[in-house]
Amino acid sequence: MAWLTAGILLFTQSTQAAIKDSTDAINKAGMQRMLTQRMLMDYALIGQGIKYQQPGADLKETIALFERHLQELTAFPVNDEVNKALKAVTTQWHALKPVLTATPDRNQAASLRDEMDRLLDASHRLVSLIAAASTDKSAEIVNRSGRQRMLSQRMASLYMLRSWRIEGFDFAPAFKQAVDEFKANHAKLEHSSLTTPDIKKQLNIANKAFQWFDLSAKTNSDKFIPSLILRSSNRILDAMNNATKMYAEK
Repeated sequence: MAWLTAGILLFTQSTQAAIKDSTDAINKAGMQRMLTQRMLMDYALIGQGIKYQQPGADLKETIALFERHLQELTAFPVNDEVNKALKAVTTQWHALKPVLTATPDRNQAASLRDEMDRLLDASHRLVSLIAAASTDKSAEIVNRSGRQRMLSQRMASLYMLRSWRIEGFDFAPAFKQAVDEFKANHAKLEHSSLTTPDIKKQLNIANKAFQWFDLSAKTNSDKFIPSLILRSSNRILDAMNNATKMYAEK
């Protein structure tokens, strides 16, 4: 099985249990941010006819995982503000799902990207509210580490939209913003007192794979290497998921 699809299947298998505490809720709610960007990336890959690492199968698995997490988060009560934020995410998702499950349309890609950004913002608000309500000392770092997973997929989705020659948005500043945020977050994680040697190994793996994105932001070349970018984003995602789980277990 292709690594990309196997990766999401691994996420699916490892996150099927009911949410047990606030850090677990932060981890899963934070993963929703990543899934919004992964779905957008898969959509762009399918639209370009790129079959490397089975984006069609991955999109189906990612949609299923997003919906499963919504159900699990709904079953884990926090407070009224979190409930309202969760309902907002659910409403936006129901409007977006038909577009994602239809045949990818290049003419709809720019508007889909805007809608996915709104879903990302709503998902980020949700996880931030859960983190704010938590008294666990690791809540903030689980949220920050989890956001790195999202940024790995955001950088990849922006790259794939650009390689698809999608018009209607300014690629360069959005890509640079994601790259700069990833670097800033990574530095904070590396210097955190909660970062163990085992976590540091995962951060090093992610940082090595990230260099391709940093280079792309600096060169802004029109020569695209989607397979390499896809592999690099998956390495970052895998490493940062491992790191986030380690932080959550502290």
